[in-house]
Formats: sequence, structure tokens, C-alpha cells
Amino acid sequence: MNQIEPVRSHFHTSCPMARGASRPVAAALAAAAMLATLVAGCPARPGEVTTAPSPAKAPEHVTCTGKVVDAEGSPVAGAAVTACKWSRKYHQFSGTAEVITRTTSKADGSFSFRAPAGEHWVSVVAEKDGLAIGWESLDLREGKTEATIKLDKPLVLAGAVVDEAGAPIRGARVAVDLRPAHGSAGRSWLYEHDVIESLVAKTGGDGRFEFRNVPPGCTGEFRVEAAGRAALRTEYDRRRHGYPAPATDIELVLPPEGRIEATVVEKATGRPVGEVALMAEDVRSAFRRLGECVSKKEGRFRWDKLPAGGYQLAVAAPGEGTPEWVAGAVRVEVKAGQTAGGVKVELTRGGGVELAFIDAEGGQPVRYPNVGLWNKKEGLFTHTTGTAEDGVVRLRLLPGEYNISWVAADHYSMTRAAGVVTVEPDKTARLEIKLKKSPRFHGVVLDPAGRPLPGATVCTLPGRREATTDEQGKYELWQDFQRWPYHKSFLLLCRHTQRNLAAAAEVSDPAKPTDLKLAPALSIAGKVTGPAGKPIGEARVSVLIDQSEPDPRAFDAGAATNEAGRYEVRALPPGRDYVLRFEAKGCATVDVVVPCPSSQQLRTEAASVTLRPVQRIASDAVAREIAVPEIPGGWAIWGSTGRDARGHIWFGVSAHEVEVPSAHLFEYDPAGGEVTDRGDVVSRLKEAGVYRQGEGQMKIHTKIVQAGEHLYFCSMDEQGEDQEKGILPTWGGHLWRLRLKDNRWEHLKTVPEALIAVAAGGKYVYALGYLEHVLYQYDTASGDIRSVKVGAIGGHVSRNFLCDRRGHVYVPRVEAGQRGGPAASLVEYDGSLKEIAQTPLKYYFHRSPVDAHGITGHAMLPDGSIAFVTQNGWLSLVEPSADGPAKVTELGWFHPNGPRYSASLFADSAGRYLMGLTRGDWDQPYDWVVYDLKTGTHRLAGLRFTERKGPQPDRAWLFGCQTRDDAGDCYAVGVQPTGEAEHRDKP
Repeated sequence: MNQIEPVRSHFHTSCPMARGASRPVAAALAAAAMLATLVAGCPARPGEVTTAPSPAKAPEHVTCTGKVVDAEGSPVAGAAVTACKWSRKYHQFSGTAEVITRTTSKADGSFSFRAPAGEHWVSVVAEKDGLAIGWESLDLREGKTEATIKLDKPLVLAGAVVDEAGAPIRGARVAVDLRPAHGSAGRSWLYEHDVIESLVAKTGGDGRFEFRNVPPGCTGEFRVEAAGRAALRTEYDRRRHGYPAPATDIELVLPPEGRIEATVVEKATGRPVGEVALMAEDVRSAFRRLGECVSKKEGRFRWDKLPAGGYQLAVAAPGEGTPEWVAGAVRVEVKAGQTAGGVKVELTRGGGVELAFIDAEGGQPVRYPNVGLWNKKEGLFTHTTGTAEDGVVRLRLLPGEYNISWVAADHYSMTRAAGVVTVEPDKTARLEIKLKKSPRFHGVVLDPAGRPLPGATVCTLPGRREATTDEQGKYELWQDFQRWPYHKSFLLLCRHTQRNLAAAAEVSDPAKPTDLKLAPALSIAGKVTGPAGKPIGEARVSVLIDQSEPDPRAFDAGAATNEAGRYEVRALPPGRDYVLRFEAKGCATVDVVVPCPSSQQLRTEAASVTLRPVQRIASDAVAREIAVPEIPGGWAIWGSTGRDARGHIWFGVSAHEVEVPSAHLFEYDPAGGEVTDRGDVVSRLKEAGVYRQGEGQMKIHTKIVQAGEHLYFCSMDEQGEDQEKGILPTWGGHLWRLRLKDNRWEHLKTVPEALIAVAAGGKYVYALGYLEHVLYQYDTASGDIRSVKVGAIGGHVSRNFLCDRRGHVYVPRVEAGQRGGPAASLVEYDGSLKEIAQTPLKYYFHRSPVDAHGITGHAMLPDGSIAFVTQNGWLSLVEPSADGPAKVTELGWFHPNGPRYSASLFADSAGRYLMGLTRGDWDQPYDWVVYDLKTGTHRLAGLRFTERKGPQPDRAWLFGCQTRDDAGDCYAVGVQPTGEAEHRDKP
């Protein structure tokens, strides 16, 4: 994990988790909360927990030094340097930068300043007219006190602030936060730095704003406020994700403000309470705002500038100490231009919790620990933000039982399910939690002459933890080894860019010191052009190493092309294969393999790369929402779609959080618009006489395919399963078919695995079960069922697999690969279930195997070939052969911007174009991508909803489909919020 700005954690002390949140959502919540390990929060007050004596008092201030350089590394004199620390008044709010000092760089570019020694994060910002702003973060707790700040060519981010009708808004305050490109070592977000004047603008009569000092490769996020208007924070806007520089046509829309008026009282007495800090929080978008106390005597509060949405009112915990009051969840729906009044908030003193974190070996307190707690009954998630210097976390919570979901601290292994604590009114619950230290990489970096080398960068792969050597050439790197359980060794990559030196070493035992001796490094140079051979300047060139790793990362070895389109990447360890990723504004991203040159060759000229322009389609793709009938526990449609020969569309709706979860099968007639429920799984199990007492079947996850006069699909359950531990679900799965002439279900097979995918070809219907990718084959002619174990380690589950017209099937296999990490391949079986080919799959994983979704989209083309995408959006084509294995060809990135989660894939009737919805992450927008198989070019459009039966359908998760009707309309399915006040989801 790279260094992460502390204020980027937006998780809160008491946030309601959406009822029915999926396991991926819950996992994302816990993972994001883990980032709070870096966050500064509340100092501890004296308690009754006995701890070891505190270490000797550290110095109050330290001297920080640094240098300002330009893009070529030459010193920059006269640059304004501002050092900031973080001021955090309330625990749930990210805080703001507070100036420590301002100084100016000397003739040699150097600067120095004094800073409080106890600060975790100090940001150092440098500015000079005509150059882009630059910055670096220092971790004073870890002894990092030296910064080198590069000032590059400046780019522009500009646009206008308008109202909902498009009219300009005068006097709006616009602040920009800058996020550096992926792989920028030591560069966190430049976030909430309003003390830097150049990062704040005011709009004029034309509503325009402009920032002219943005570094190349940076993305801007905006915070905007204006009188009478809803505040906007673009990082919370799910319709898009960031504004890459340069851009001059940004439009920021501020609708009318919503308001809340509330009365706050003590629950026990009804007495008004005015001495309390309250916040309103939209838990879907993470937007939150402090309330203003209108009358302390009457306990009246109000909130303004609220965007429309569902809010929870809660006590804002102070940055120092613990809150005096706590409150249960008070939820309010806010509409644009309206005031939600008559709201009542009842406060109680609650109960206390003291959690003492102890080093498991030495018994000393673990400084700055973090903990996440979950109260299932109240739907409240609570976490701390790493400020208990004495190792004791002190909280005030509503009475109830709290599961300790995770505990963590810097340089200690994260622990999940650490226990349960019960909070009682007016009492303090106490618990001691022991943490084990994480292993660390450590050693000394030497130059070619054997002398210790300061200023070298050491990086681990996978994981991309990074450190810089000190004056003695020493380095230390803590790695989250739990995240990479299948790696027997890691790659240590060391580089000194200025001297063009590098080295790499495989390390299997981090407990032993590893010294790295650098040698003259490899440089890769080349040229980037457009289709007509015209050079492309300012193209970004990133470097990937060990591409077979689960989550390949571009490390900080990138470069940018000059006006002649030339680039040179330096300081690469020789003797390895590399992949260069080329990105340029308005062009499709391209990955190019650079084979390993000979060990004597330290400079290689790569072949010229041509980037194709991306056409932006003027009109959006238009989506119409189809109402799905309610079922008990209705939750989501997990990519389960299909069509029959009549052109009717079929889909399976999953259910949960009911006593007996049972998925339903639906039929949709596009001509009449009618949706018909064709029954639920558990009822059909009972009819078939195969029901087991207590059995649930919560999902129909598979595609629905037609073979002959029947539709085939599978149901599955998840109760009791544990993918990481290899535990199958209690109730396994069932293979079904439905006779179309009378809609009669027929039960074919009960299996112990969860059946997640179905495909058909020839006379065969196949189903894929997890764990270990067990493939079932049903012969529609004989009724015989056979199976074969394809293999998938680490609890991995591919969401789809492929089947051609002959009945050959193609299934991902995941096994131990290089250095013990997982490797994926596509295995072809013939109709006798004989394995006849195995093809490596690239860009298949996302983090660990259990996190990877494998094949997420596929489409059959008219000539019988099959296009498919993996979770990261890598597009490939399977071309079956009449008398041998199929040919598998890599086509590149389906989305022109490179890696994106690609959840669907459709083909046009002629087979020339592939289309689909892509989304990079939970808060990124959907794009409609059109890929031309003939030319290899992309077109791109947005996604617009014509009807909004739900409150915000563009916030939906849309999953993998390839279903089209006779009119050519494409069908996407998934899950969306029902409304901000309910905090639950619907299919």
C-alpha cells in the first residue's frame, strides 16, 4: 500500500451499514476502514487500564529539509514552500491543513523548517510562477524528514459553476483537491489545502473558475459552495470520477439547497440540549455537514447547503477526548429546495469502552491502534482513527453488543473478529487485545562500489510498499503478508533514478536482512505517434513488471513523451521482461511487451507505438428501468439473464435476510412489457420432493440458456460457506430446467457446490460450481451427468465460463504460479470432458484470488467465436477450430482508458461491434463502450436514464450480461438503492 493522506478516510464513528449490503460491500467497508490506521484522531484520557511505562519523552520539534527541482532535476530557486499539519476538530471530518511555516527555496533549491515531532503527516507544498504546484508528505513519526519536490510543466483545470438550468452562478467558492497519477511514490492527495491560495477560486459573473498550476498526470476533485445552493464535492459524485488535467470545459452543477431543522433533547428527561456538536451525514455518498445551533436554550439546530438525499443525524465526536452524548440513528429525507422540519434527536450518555492494545511479545502498549466495531442490532459501524498514543482506545457508544470486526496498527498484522464487547449504560467495558508484529523487509542498499547509498527507492511486488533509504543506506518495509497468502516470495525492486542504478531480488524470508547492491540499469526508449505518424507529446508511459502477478502495478518508473513523441524510462533492473503502458488524452490505452534484452545491453530502443484516437459519441446510451416485482427478501439480480427463442427475456432475482431465502425466476415479454413470476426455488424443491428441512436457495446467479424445448439454469445458496477456508455452503446448489410449453420446473441434480454459472453448446449444458471450479456436464440427449474438477485455489470463483457451438467448454483454472502466487489459464475441454488445451490468462486477478471475479462478460459472435473480458477489462477472443484446440487471441483493453471493471458484453447482429457497460469502481461512472473488432478502435458514450422509478438508478451496480432482444435492445441487471432513507437495496 502506498502512503495515503490521512484525511482520505471518510468512514465515520457511527455509520449505518445498508441492510442487505452484500459481502463485497461489507468487505470494502472493512478494507476502507483499515486505511484509518493512518488517520490522526482523539488523544486518550486517563483510564483504569494498566499499561507498561511510556517511553522516554521525544523531542518536541524536528528539523525537516528538502529540495525543489524542475522536471529535469535542476534546482529551483525562489519557490514558495509551505509546510502544513492537520487540524482535526471532529473525528468524523477529514480535517484541514494548518500552516506550520512558510519559507523560500535557496539558490540550490534547498529549504528547511522546524515541525512538531509528534505529527504523523506533514505536507510540504512548493509553488513558483510558471510551474505546476508540487508537494510531498512527510511521516515524522517514522522519521521521514526529507522531501524532494518536483515542479513540472503546468496544466489547466477550468470550467463553470452553474445551476440546474445551466445558468452561471456568481460568487461560488471553488476549491480543488489534486490526486496524482497511480504509481507516484510518496505523493498522496493534495487534499483540503485551502491555506494554499492558488487552490481556491471565486467565480465571476460568468460562473467561470480556473486553476493554472496543475501537474501533469493529476486529476482534480472540486469542493464548491454558493449561497442558497447545495454544496458539491465531486469525489462523492457517482456519475463521474475525477477531472484529468488539462480540461477547460468542466461544468459543476449546484441544485437548490436542502435544509434540516431539528430539536435536540435528553432522552431521559426531555430537556433541550444545545451544547453538543451534531452532524448530518448522507451515508450513501459520504457527504456530511455540521449543524448550526440556532438556540441553545431550546436545543434547536439547522443544516443548510445539503444536497438532496437521505441523511442520518448523529453526534460528531470531538477530535480530542470522547463525546459527552450519543444518539441512536435518526434518518431524514432531504429534498432539493425544501426544509425537512420537525425532526427530533434524543441523546443519551450511553456507555464507555476502553480497548487496550498490547504487543503480544513484549507486552508494551501498541501506539496509535485502530479498531472497527459493528452493532448488528442498531446497524451501526464504529471505527477509530489511530491517535491513542498510550495504546488505549476510548469510546462512548449506545448500549448493546458490538463485534470487534478488525483491529490494526502500523507495523502490526491486522486481526479480524477480535472478540465481542457489551456496552452498558453508565458503565465502562474494558478489554485487552494483543497484536502480533508484522514481518518486515530490511537491509542496506549499496552502490556499485559497495558504499551505502542514501536516497534509493525500495519497493515490494506485489503489494507495492515503498521506502527510501536513509543516510546509512538502510531501509525498512512492512508488508501486509495476509493479503498475499499464496506468495512464497516477494520481489524487492531497488532504484536510484538520478544515477541510473537498479537491482532486484527475490526474498522468501523477510525476517532475514536483505542487502541490495545496485548496478548500472536498463533504459528503454521509444516513440509514440498518432495514426498519421504525428508525434504525440505529453503521453504517459508507465512500467509494469512481473505481469503474471495477481494485481500488476505500475511502479514509479514512468515517463512522459516530449514534443517529438520521444520517451526514455530509466533505472530499470536488467534481465527482466517489462510491459509499457501508453496513455494519452483522447487516445486508447495500449500495453506493449518489451522482451528482456541481453544482460550486456543497458539501453534498448522499443518499437514505435501508435495510439488510436477515441471517438466520443455525442448522444448518451439511453437506459430504461424495468420494474421488478417484489419478492420476500428481494435483493439483487446477479447477472442472471437469458432469452428464449421467442425473444422473451428471463432473469433470476436473489433474496436474503428472510427466514427462508428463495430466489425467483421471472419472464419478461418485450412486446407487451409484462413481467411474470415463474416461481421460486424452495417451493419447486418441495414439489420435486428433494427439499431438505431448513434449506435455503438465495441465488439464481447463472445465465439462463435454452437447449431444445427447455431453459436451463442453476440455483445456489451461501449459508455457512467460507471461500478463503475452503468451506462449501450448507445447501450447495441445484441444476434445473424449465419446460417452455407449460413453464414447468424440472429438477435435474443436487450438488454440494454452489453453482454460479451455466453455458450450453451442442447437446451439452454445463454448470460451474465452487469451490475449486467443479464443472458439471448434462447430456440433453441421454440425461447423463458427469463432472470434472478444473481447479481454483484460494476460494476463487469465476462469474462466467464459455461454451462453443460444438459443446467444447472453456473454464478458468487458478493454480500456484511464479513465487507461489496464483496464475490463471483458460482450459478447453471437449465433449468427452477431455482437456485439450490450456492458455495463460493475463490481467485476470484483482488483489487476492477470492477478490477476483474472473470472466465477467462474454458474447457469442455470428461466426461462432466468443469474445470475453476479465474483471480488469482485458478483452480476448476464442476462435474454435474444426479439428483441434481453439485459438485464443488477446485484443487489449475493452475500455479505452485501460483497466476498468467490465460487467457486460454484447455483440451486434453482424458481429463487428462489441458493446458494454464499464465501471472502474463503486463510485465511478458508467461508460457505454463500443469496440470495433475490424479496426480495433473505440467509441465512448455516457449512460442516461429516461425514467427514474428508483431514486437514483445511476447509482446501481450493473452486472455481467450479454442478453439482447429481437429489437436489438441490451439488458443489464444488478442492484440499486431503494431510497436514501431506507438504506436497503433492491433488484
